[in-house]
Amino acid sequence: MPFDNGDTAFVLMSGALVLFMTPGLAYLYAGGSNNRGNIMHTIMSSFAALPIVTIQWFIWGYSLAFSESSNSYIGNLHYAGMHNVYNNPIGYPTDPTVPNMAFCFFQMMFAVITPAIIFSGAAERIKMGPFMIILFVWATIVYDPIAYWTWSPSGWFMKLGGLDTAGGMAVETASGFASLAMALALGPRKNKTKGSINTPMVSLGGAILWFGWIGFNAGSIGAANARAANAAFVTHLSGSVAAATWMLCDYILHKKVGVLSIVNGAVAGMVCITPACGYIQPASALAFGVISAVATFTAARWRKRFADDPFDAFACHGVSGFIGMLLTGVFAEKKVIDLGLANPSAVKGGWIDHNYIQLAKQLAGACSSAVYSFGMTYLIVKAMMFVAKLTRTSIIHQDQDNIDDNELGENAQAFLEPNKYFSETHHKKSTQMTEMKTKADIIQAVDVESTINKTVEHEVHQ
Repeated sequence: MPFDNGDTAFVLMSGALVLFMTPGLAYLYAGGSNNRGNIMHTIMSSFAALPIVTIQWFIWGYSLAFSESSNSYIGNLHYAGMHNVYNNPIGYPTDPTVPNMAFCFFQMMFAVITPAIIFSGAAERIKMGPFMIILFVWATIVYDPIAYWTWSPSGWFMKLGGLDTAGGMAVETASGFASLAMALALGPRKNKTKGSINTPMVSLGGAILWFGWIGFNAGSIGAANARAANAAFVTHLSGSVAAATWMLCDYILHKKVGVLSIVNGAVAGMVCITPACGYIQPASALAFGVISAVATFTAARWRKRFADDPFDAFACHGVSGFIGMLLTGVFAEKKVIDLGLANPSAVKGGWIDHNYIQLAKQLAGACSSAVYSFGMTYLIVKAMMFVAKLTRTSIIHQDQDNIDDNELGENAQAFLEPNKYFSETHHKKSTQMTEMKTKADIIQAVDVESTINKTVEHEVHQ
């Protein structure tokens, strides 16, 4: 099949939108940090994923996740180092109208943002060096295999007939349960209540994520057609309904509604619709929005009893992604799957189309992703802690109140409190000038005294 320039441009632009989501995640997490001495450390965690995972994707990540292997669980090294990718005249089997390199670029952005999400379970306590190693290892051992199960024609979930448009398994469920595993493996922070949340920063991060999510889900269709348009619409609708539902939950419990209610709800709704966006009608998105908001709102409150996951990646990504996988088995429809296709697809719908076994397939995929991601992440973190112990160090910061200055040598004080920052800076400079002037006066006085002494000695000598 010849490549389509329109589809290629659409996929590349969608990839750029997904790339933009990683800085958005950085601002969302940084705004949610209640310790202002750790803001840059939190931002660094997301930005670090860009170079680290991109290099991993080039070396072997794409090959392990998408090579056409006979293995049902992991790919081979056919595409390692981008060999057989950039000059491949045939598109990837699931996206035949776009060049393999365009598909690779788009999927790379998924691989980048997913490990960044798991930082929620390690926020304000893990050292950046060990976390960068975890990013590389986690992308290789956890993300790549689950992506292969989900989207490779040879993956066991794909062959089973499972449905996942844009990462309900590999991105959402995997990252959410990985965040929970990290939180349990590392233990809680020493100080959970210092400071307050920066709501404008959370709002900015949430807005960027909402914007990028359209490319995240619609771009996963792999073509600029009616099905992609439907995916974009149901993504926005589910996020909006979930935001409204979360606001209602907040009002019922606290009699207050804020921007955080909208951001949290929207993220939960768009996470939930991610596996289903290529298979459902807009009306079904209403159910995704309501159910995801209620479930994640409850999970976020329940999680606080046993795990320190300050940005609620487990609730908003793990729980909502898991639920979205199951709801896909209920609401998927054949007529949506066939949108934009010249010939009907072999893919079946869910319960609405009387394909009742689909829910069991979705449950198998969601459970396998959750268990595998949780177990492997816990082992990876514990292994890192064991190696650090052998070298008489630790991957956990002992001073958790000012990680920015201690580890990174930079802070966000000028951005968060500009008046205070510049006032302190001016006071420091004034103090320094006063000290310098005092020293100059002392030196001058010493010089005068020395001159007088020399004069007296000279007169006595005469």
